[in-house]
Amino acid sequence: MNKSILKTLTCFVLLLAVITGVMSGCKKKPQDATDVTLPAGQGDAVLQTDENGDIARNENNQAVAVVTDANGYAVTEESGEVKTEAVPLTHALVLDDKVETATFSVGIPKGWMGDHSYEYIVIDSTDKNETDKIVIYTRLLDDTEHDDGQPPMHDLFNLIKSGVTVNKEKKDDIKIAGVDATRERCDVTSEKIETRVLSFYSFTGKTATYGVICYSKDAKTADKTFEDVLNTIEFY
Repeated sequence: MNKSILKTLTCFVLLLAVITGVMSGCKKKPQDATDVTLPAGQGDAVLQTDENGDIARNENNQAVAVVTDANGYAVTEESGEVKTEAVPLTHALVLDDKVETATFSVGIPKGWMGDHSYEYIVIDSTDKNETDKIVIYTRLLDDTEHDDGQPPMHDLFNLIKSGVTVNKEKKDDIKIAGVDATRERCDVTSEKIETRVLSFYSFTGKTATYGVICYSKDAKTADKTFEDVLNTIEFY
């Protein structure tokens, strides 16, 4: 065989071996993963998802991220498994159809949007003609310093009521996401607004207690609208 051809083939085989070695050590992001920007300046991450498309969590309820190299490829262990690491959810992570937090997740209905601050989660309709809004506050069960014996932000609910005319007040016990809950509901109106439904839900999950303020202009569907969303909650 011509020495030039042999040399070319040898270089090709060596190059192929190098490429194969590199590709066996890292590969592109797995299909069961999603790119996200983490909250609170934690940067970007590739979070693993489970069979339902939800963010995968470890035994400590931390999100599971795929370890990637400088080129964005997934790094693999010697066993061939994709290498992962735990990512604490210091605050809410808003995805396309769900809000994920350290203590719970909640679905975002089609046509609605999710947002958050450091104190609460907001889910509201994106239709300008609608006024449906759900605001979720949480307090960790071990946060005794801020536990005043009332659900989170129940004082804000009462403050809102004090500034409007209140009618048809009702309080009852229901189930939300499989746990016992209390619902306070009333119709409110003022000189500036027509009648609206104002509701407050309180319940306790695995690691936190919840106070939820809801607001809607549609008295006929308000309860179902609020509770369809709240019943998507998963506690962690």
